[in-house]
Amino acid sequence: MGKKKEEMFFKIFLIVTAIIFVLICIASIVLCAFQVYKNGECNFTGIEASVLISFLTLAFGIVVATPHFITKTQIETVVRDIFKSDIGPDIINKSEEIAKLDAHLSRMVAFNLLQQKYYYWAVGWSFRSLKRYSELNESYSGLYHEFHDFVFNRIILAALKSARTDKENALFVEKHVDEKEAFKIKIRAIKDYLDFLYLITEYANERSIKQMRSNFQKEIAEIESEMNLLIRESYKGWFDREKNYHEDDNKRVDDYFFSASRYKDNSIKLRKFFYKEVWAKLDASGFPELSDNEEFEVYRNKINKKYKEN
Repeated sequence: MGKKKEEMFFKIFLIVTAIIFVLICIASIVLCAFQVYKNGECNFTGIEASVLISFLTLAFGIVVATPHFITKTQIETVVRDIFKSDIGPDIINKSEEIAKLDAHLSRMVAFNLLQQKYYYWAVGWSFRSLKRYSELNESYSGLYHEFHDFVFNRIILAALKSARTDKENALFVEKHVDEKEAFKIKIRAIKDYLDFLYLITEYANERSIKQMRSNFQKEIAEIESEMNLLIRESYKGWFDREKNYHEDDNKRVDDYFFSASRYKDNSIKLRKFFYKEVWAKLDASGFPELSDNEEFEVYRNKINKKYKEN
C-alpha cells in the first residue's frame, strides 16, 4: 500500500470510528430518555453497555492510529536528527579513512612489487590505488599530489616500460611461469586499467577526478599508449594460442576484462565504453601481427560493426 493510500485509509478509519462513537452516545441518551418517559427512571445497564462499547471502539481507533500518526512521525524525526548529527558524519568519516588506507597500502604494495620486478602486478595495484585516491574529497588532491605523481611516474610508467624492455629479468612472464598464468596476470592489469579509465571518463565532472586528469594529462596519455601495446599483445596471445588459455569456447579475451571489472554490474555500458574508447584506438594498423588470423578479423569486424552503429 502506498504512503498516500495508507494515510487516507487511516483518516477514513478514524472518521468512521468517531462517527460510531457519537452515534452510540446519542443512542444511549435517546434510550435513557425513552426509559424515563416510559418507566419514570433510566435503566443504566443498557446505557453502561453502550458507553462501554463506545469507549472500546474509540480506544481501539486510538491504539491503531496513534503509532501511525504520532509515533512514526516522531521516530522518523528523531532518527533523522541523530543520523544527521552523529551517525551520518561518522559513517562518512570512516568511509573516507578506509579509502585513504586502501589507497596508501595499494600504492606501497605496487611499489614493492615493482622492486621485485613483478611489473604487471605492480601496474594492477597502482590503478587500484589511483581509483581509491580519486574517491577522496577534492581537498586531498593537493595534499596527496606527490602520491599521485609517484604512482603515475615512478610505478605505472616505470613498470610498463620495464616489462616491455626488461623481459629477461621480469618475473611472471613466460620464461618464469607457465604462459597461462602470465596471461592471466596481464589480463588483470588490463582490467584494472579499464576500471580506472572508465572511472575518470564516466565521472569526469567530479572535482577530485577533474583535478587528477588536469594534473596528470600527459602521464595518462602516455599510459594509454603503453597499455594499448599490452592489450594488443593480449589479443595476439589469445588468438595465437587460444586453446591454452580459455575454458569456455564462447569466451573471448575481452570477456575476462568485463567479468572481473569493478563495474561488471553495468556490463552493457562498460562494454560500450571499452569498444568505443579503447578498442576503437586499436585500429587495423595496430594489429599487423594478427592480419593473417582470419578468426580475429571476423571477430574485430563484428565488434566494429556493432559498436560503430550504436
